Amino acid sequence: MAEIVVKIGDAGAGADQYKDGDIVDVFNSNRALFHRTQHVCNMKRFRNGSYIISGSPTEIMLKNSMQYKFERVSRTEVKRTDIVARTTDTITYADTNVHFLARAADNKFATFGSLNNEVYYDGNFNLTPAVIGAIWDKLEATTSEVRTDYNTWVFTDRILKSFLCICVDDFDDAEAGRLCEGEYDKPLMTGGVLTKNRLRTVARKNRVDWRALNLATESDIEDRTKIVDVRNRQQVLADIKITK
Repeated sequence: MAEIVVKIGDAGAGADQYKDGDIVDVFNSNRALFHRTQHVCNMKRFRNGSYIISGSPTEIMLKNSMQYKFERVSRTEVKRTDIVARTTDTITYADTNVHFLARAADNKFATFGSLNNEVYYDGNFNLTPAVIGAIWDKLEATTSEVRTDYNTWVFTDRILKSFLCICVDDFDDAEAGRLCEGEYDKPLMTGGVLTKNRLRTVARKNRVDWRALNLATESDIEDRTKIVDVRNRQQVLADIKITK
């Protein structure tokens, strides 16, 4: 399942402004689950004093997405495990208290375990669709969370008053990029380098004739004071008339 966000009415007269029917944004299941996974596993939900609860969704996510696991084994030694390479080594400190106590006291970091038995994860953060799938396999096996509850985006009332959010069959990331691309006066890359000072000449290339879908009365959809949520009426993306 995926969602496309369509502009209702013109944003302005300029060619670079959104026009009625423009596909402003898209949310496929990969993108929705990427963000919702981080919400479900947010460490603020599982903090107990200075530490995050061991075995919590936060640790499940980090254990599957980070490169290294660090464990304090003595006053001077820390065991480092490369989760990807499946290797271990030992790092020596003059005093591990300085490092671990400062880390546990800072709410920006996720430290697990207890005093003198701390554990944390660090290194490259990897949340590819495959990794997210592995995280949810573990979450579903150990918690009441189910990934199918998080396949859609959470839209605010303000968005639902200004845009028409249409539920469609799922599509990949490449199609997501194509559906909501705009046009610019210069190419993205010039000689292998990102082009500077690009100007958008057309807000969006792709447009949906939302009136032809008959998802709700036209007057209700155009009324900016009303919330019109039609996502319970799933459409087939291939059947939607998308123009350029």
